[in-house]
Amino acid sequence: MPRLTLPTLDVNTTHATLTAWHKKPGDTLRAGDIVAELTTDKAAFDLESPFDGTLLKILAPEKSILPSNYILALIGVPGETDPTAEADNAALLESVANADAPIPQSPSPNPIHPSAISHQPSPSSVRATPKARRLAQQHNLNLADIQAQIGAALIDEQVLLPFIK
Repeated sequence: MPRLTLPTLDVNTTHATLTAWHKKPGDTLRAGDIVAELTTDKAAFDLESPFDGTLLKILAPEKSILPSNYILALIGVPGETDPTAEADNAALLESVANADAPIPQSPSPNPIHPSAISHQPSPSSVRATPKARRLAQQHNLNLADIQAQIGAALIDEQVLLPFIK
């Protein structure tokens, strides 16, 4: 199944923000159709579909900051699935998080086991709208966990809707 991935936009650009989707699941695509808008710290880009087909599933919400090669969406024939896409994205995010982890300059006299270190931001350091914070509190949702899972730069109520039961 064809995967629409975040391209490497520049040698020095390893991440981009998915600013907006211009298509929705179920839309028919032709190669060259503008599917989404991407933004880096230097410019905005239109993301074109490299394939003909139907936009089957969006895997990245708007306003997400994502690494190159992240699977943004699946394109194919209705009914077709890609059971490994989400796991592949999770593995990519984990490898990027591990690569971004600081490397100690000298050995510590009291080493800390790697499993004791949390790479997730605290809930107070997560950028979220006031309405999203209220919703998260009402539904006992951890904003840091959600941000780590989906990679959103800013969490708003639209991002939280799939997590509310």
